[in-house]
Amino acid sequence: MARFWYENAIEYPIRKIVRNLRNMGVNTTSSCGHVLSIQCEFYDYDDLNAVYNTLVELDVKNYRVIVFDDIIDGHRRTYMEVQLPHNGVYYCEVMDNKDFDYFDINVAYLDNK
Repeated sequence: MARFWYENAIEYPIRKIVRNLRNMGVNTTSSCGHVLSIQCEFYDYDDLNAVYNTLVELDVKNYRVIVFDDIIDGHRRTYMEVQLPHNGVYYCEVMDNKDFDYFDINVAYLDNK
């Protein structure tokens, strides 16, 4: 029964990776087979080693791990995202935000912190 649930809940392209990460003690929190990404809890760099060891064992040659340390309204959320390329392209690139207006930054607000 548990296996049946797992096979229905985790999308095929990344199912084996998610299962092996969990078996290595990495707590995966969400995954998407459409964009080939897996979000995981991040506590320390041992988690990165577990990801590396898992993907080497699965013979995955190309991937990236991004560690996020988001502070929102004073609450901290630290997690990592494993991304796999599709035809050499990752679904998400870190780049400048075109909508960010750096001329509109409230410098006085930042100075008072």
